[in-house]
Amino acid sequence: MIPSNQPEYLCIGHLTIDKTSAGDKIGGTAAYASLTAQAMGLDTALYTTYTKSQLPSFFSTIQSKVQIETSLMTFENIYHEEKRTQYLLHTCNPLQLGGIPAQWSDTPIIHFGPIFHDIAPESVSHFPKAFIGMTPQGWLRTVEGQIVRPIPWGWLRDYLPHADAVVISVEDVGYDEDAIQTMASISKILAVTEGFYGARIYHDGTMYRCHAPELTELDPTGAGDIFATIFFIMLQRGTSPHIAGQIATRLASFSVLRRGLESIPTAYEIDQALAQLTQARN
Repeated sequence: MIPSNQPEYLCIGHLTIDKTSAGDKIGGTAAYASLTAQAMGLDTALYTTYTKSQLPSFFSTIQSKVQIETSLMTFENIYHEEKRTQYLLHTCNPLQLGGIPAQWSDTPIIHFGPIFHDIAPESVSHFPKAFIGMTPQGWLRTVEGQIVRPIPWGWLRDYLPHADAVVISVEDVGYDEDAIQTMASISKILAVTEGFYGARIYHDGTMYRCHAPELTELDPTGAGDIFATIFFIMLQRGTSPHIAGQIATRLASFSVLRRGLESIPTAYEIDQALAQLTQARN
């Protein structure tokens, strides 16, 4: 969709090709986040890369601006027990943020979703009026023989405080609890996802646990991005970090029952989760 007006949620990040047993699928934080924000009822925009100026049909009702690349960043995820091995098979050029339409500059929520050092982290300070959500996994990675490995997070120390909320997974920091504690101490709000265990929320010196319902997992890909998007939206609406985390955990948990972009929350699931919010406030 051609940019036409100021959206309510802008996701910045690359689309990817995810290689799966069922064939190549579109993925990436940008895909899961933009479709989730739209499912939550927000006028959504996406600044991303693709091989054509027009994105696939499932993005047809999302405003989009595309940086055209000859091919997309390509990943393969192999899941085993509670962990995954991720392979980076192809990279592409970083996003040039000068291409973002001017009418998007005052978007209320801006989600930075780097995949592999593909967005300049100093860009988070360019939108002083917005709620800034950051999923910095793409800044916390290196590659050894195509296998994605975590790198020390310290170089992001100056950027995390610019975000209103940061979401990472325990995998992103190599399960380093010291790193998590230090990141929590300098972030306004930090959420740490832990797969089927749920999430931890750090805010104002307190840690809250959000337990996930026990479900049979089919495909966990994208669950963290869905969690982050819902978490950012609920926080921007004024929901407390703990309750926002509970809602995001619930909806992200149900997403693992479906594969790929089919895991985006349904209207029924969202209504049920928001009803839970109403009960929690009463």
